[in-house]
Parts: sequence; C-alpha cells; structure tokens
Amino acid sequence: MRWKSKIRSIDLWLPIAAISIVANRGTLPEEFPYTRQRVVWLDLEKKTIDFAPGVVIPARPFWGVIGVAPPPGMGRVPSGPPNIFGGNMDNHDLLPGTSLYLPVHAPGALISVGDGHAAQGGGEVTVSAIETSLKGEIQIVLHKGMRITWPRAETPTHYIDNGLARRFESSRQNCDS
Repeated sequence: MRWKSKIRSIDLWLPIAAISIVANRGTLPEEFPYTRQRVVWLDLEKKTIDFAPGVVIPARPFWGVIGVAPPPGMGRVPSGPPNIFGGNMDNHDLLPGTSLYLPVHAPGALISVGDGHAAQGGGEVTVSAIETSLKGEIQIVLHKGMRITWPRAETPTHYIDNGLARRFESSRQNCDS
C-alpha cells in the first residue's frame, strides 16, 4: 500500500521565526565554528521576512517533516534523518499543490507533520532554516494495491524522487548529511 498526502495549503501562523547556526555541525562544519541564534520578524500580510536592515526575503513556507510510522522492525527512530517513512526531508519543493507518496508500514499510517519553515534554500547548511509556526491543510488518500519503497512526490510541474541516505561520518567533525 502507499499513502498520498496532497498538500492543499500552507501559511505562516505567527509573525516570528528563529534562525540558528550550530558550531561545527551541518554540511560545512569548518565554515561555521561558532554558534549563533537570532529572531526575525515576519510580515504575515506581505508574506515576507525581515532578515536584516534593508534585507527582505519572500516567505516560501513548507513543513520540513512529513512522515508516517516506520516499519515495526526499525523500532523507535530519531526525528533527524529521513528514511523510508519520510520524516525530516527538509524539501522546500513540498508546497501547496504537491502530492507526497509514502509507503505504509503501520495500520493507519500514523502521519506526523511539523518543523515549520518560513523559507529555506537548498538545505539546512547550518542545521537550521528560518524556523516558524505554520498552519495548513493536508488531504490523505490511501492507495491500496500500489507499492513503493521510498518517498516520492509530484508537484504540478515535476516528479521528485527523494535522494535519502543514512547519516554519514567523515573526517570532518559531526558532519550531518
């Protein structure tokens, strides 16, 4: 069986967001040997982010986490790395109008949605996007008899095959994939 979530709407909920840099973490740990946190303000009507004086970024909200329960044999899983059940994919292309297909591993699928982002580039290089609270609507459809083994998505214009892999260790300190 596979399960489809059709993202019908996503919107900013609160006018505040946070950004973090975690020292020696992320995809470029040597570039960020320091820790920083800051708050930014969102204009809910204009759908913009006041990033810095004179720097306004358009909001492009999406949920970083959309997933179902893992297979029972996996036991409890952390929320960090995505896997065959979806999870923390941080895919900024999962916007309204997109269908996310996930394999079903447990009765009822047990959807989990969270990790709201006001905006993000092509990944969380410093272990954070512009994190905020979101509101929205997702339509759930169960496709019996159809089987997939990994998450896939379909936007109004593209097909997405998520390139997910386990966390890797390298010679760099605490590098997250």
